[in-house]
Amino acid sequence: IADNGRATRNRAALGTLANRRSEAEQEHAAAIVGGDRAKIAEARREALDSWRAERRARGDGEAEINAAARALEREYRKTALRHRLAQMDEAGITRALDGDEDAKADPGMAREVAGDIRQIRRDDPARVGEASIERDIAAKKRDGRIDTPEEETAYRYKRRLEAQARRGIPEHQRRLLTNDERTALAADYLRIESSQGKDAADAWLDDQAQWTGLHAERFKAELNAPPAFPEAPAGRLPDREGRVEPAQASPDAAKPPVPPTGQSPGRDSERAAARDALRNKIDAEADTLDRDYDPGQKPGQPSRIKRAFALLKLVDDPAFDELAREFHYDPARLRAVARLLGAKPGDYAALLAGLADENGPINDFAFFTLYAAHARDLIGTGAAPGGRPVPSEDRRISAVLHLLGHDLSSSVRGELARRQDVNSEPFPQIAPDLLAALGITSAAALWLRRGRRTKPDHEASVRGHVAGPFKQTPGGNESARLAAVRSSTLRDSTGPRSVEFFRQSPQQAFQSTRWPPINAQENVRRGLAAADVALEKALRGQAGIVGDAMYRADLGRTGGSITFRWGTPGDPGKGYTGGLGLSHLIAKHGIEHIRPMVETIARGKISPHPKSPGRLLVEHGDQLVVLARDYSKAREIWIITSYSRKKIVRDVPFDLSRLRRPIFFELPSSP
Repeated sequence: IADNGRATRNRAALGTLANRRSEAEQEHAAAIVGGDRAKIAEARREALDSWRAERRARGDGEAEINAAARALEREYRKTALRHRLAQMDEAGITRALDGDEDAKADPGMAREVAGDIRQIRRDDPARVGEASIERDIAAKKRDGRIDTPEEETAYRYKRRLEAQARRGIPEHQRRLLTNDERTALAADYLRIESSQGKDAADAWLDDQAQWTGLHAERFKAELNAPPAFPEAPAGRLPDREGRVEPAQASPDAAKPPVPPTGQSPGRDSERAAARDALRNKIDAEADTLDRDYDPGQKPGQPSRIKRAFALLKLVDDPAFDELAREFHYDPARLRAVARLLGAKPGDYAALLAGLADENGPINDFAFFTLYAAHARDLIGTGAAPGGRPVPSEDRRISAVLHLLGHDLSSSVRGELARRQDVNSEPFPQIAPDLLAALGITSAAALWLRRGRRTKPDHEASVRGHVAGPFKQTPGGNESARLAAVRSSTLRDSTGPRSVEFFRQSPQQAFQSTRWPPINAQENVRRGLAAADVALEKALRGQAGIVGDAMYRADLGRTGGSITFRWGTPGDPGKGYTGGLGLSHLIAKHGIEHIRPMVETIARGKISPHPKSPGRLLVEHGDQLVVLARDYSKAREIWIITSYSRKKIVRDVPFDLSRLRRPIFFELPSSP
């Protein structure tokens, strides 16, 4: 008991230190934006001190901490220098390289930062001032000066051209669209053209151009410019001719020929010896990979994930297929991953359509979602010369390990899909979600969604099951309230790609977040996505249960995991007694309480409930959340209810029967 108590206190202390570090990093980022050198230096010291405190609490040695702190300080200085130089024109950058304190202290770092900035201005000029523009747009949306997507798009393009002009980029080199946006729009156009014809694609393009306001002709001209692809950087996996293997190639085409019958015993023994040597080589190479890629691996016992990565290096060996099967892999699927890893920038969208394994086309939704989430880490992006560089080798290795670790064996694909509630529909049916994950605009995703059907779910019925559509409960003005919640969530969202995050399906958004979340902001995003995933499940007549919905390191024996349950609203005639979960919260207190509940769980203070043993109270400002332990004797934490103590967020009952689609996310459930 004493050991468990100490472990709980240690986890709570580590969680507090991690929150402190995250807040210090955010303050440092805010100071950089402010531009005050003294405040930047002070915030940098605070961030370093909080990071050191966390590492000491985790038991790292002082020498190791000091070495890593020096590297971290360099990164902080590099970030501040990059922000300063990014505001300058070419002449200003040249002067700053000679006069800036950080530049003089580390000339190599300064040259690297300046080179990155110049490359972006040369190869993807629409990204100039990207962070500042998005902050400005977020501020205008918060105070109501931007109300519609059309206004947002037109203002973004206007600011992009102004930012490029201020930095001295010549008129003929300025761009409205980033390379990523241009690639996505081109993919949308081609998909519509191939399905509905050129007239329909041109009409869709005209509609897109109208959103740009005065820049419609420039928008079309940029899309019509011929794309040019850069050379494939070193470190990829080319085929024998130095080109990417065609995505349409049959998975059996690359298999070695079947040896003729009647071979001599000596030849068989030679082949067996060679195969054993390759097996040993694979195990040895897998064991040398950094253990951070797979924390569960023990030295001398290479994991399945790492062994698969080692196998990729032998993809052209005649014994590859046989070895892959001996290790219980699907060789054709490994080849598919190798093709993705070796693709040129801009080619991955085309490759996806032709991927196949020994069972035929790779159809499972989870593989495509996971690949889409890591595509940029694997092969970079961009369809223009000098598009985004290929990431460092270790990031590419880490990304491909994620791919190899998911549903790699054909024999377990169906079972894994059922266990993880993963959709295994054919590719045309999952294409909209894939497009959303790849960042392709929602117009084409919604167009492709037509005719898509969902499979019946066989999830076991448990307490909290709600058959859809939901029964009517008291409420009023539901449509306007839902619109207000969606608008305020999008308006108040901050962080990288925050707008894009809410313009996808809840399942895509949930899978794109990390576990455990690295900071409170990502925890909030994951919680909002989990709430909509639970709602979607309940709408389909499933038990609306989402495990690992949110995370708190100070929860003790559950490992920090919080489960979301749709639950039941309770009896409205008796004050909603008997209700529990998200449906109870929405029906009794209102849809407006979901986001405050999620933010309270992510940022609030946790303490034992004073009146209910076994329950926990989370407090953040005026908001309270009640959590329960060990639902149905399972080791998990789940939500009882949430409410505003001083009624800052008023209680207004909500009619559950009016819920027909996600609350926070743009793409609805499949019809």
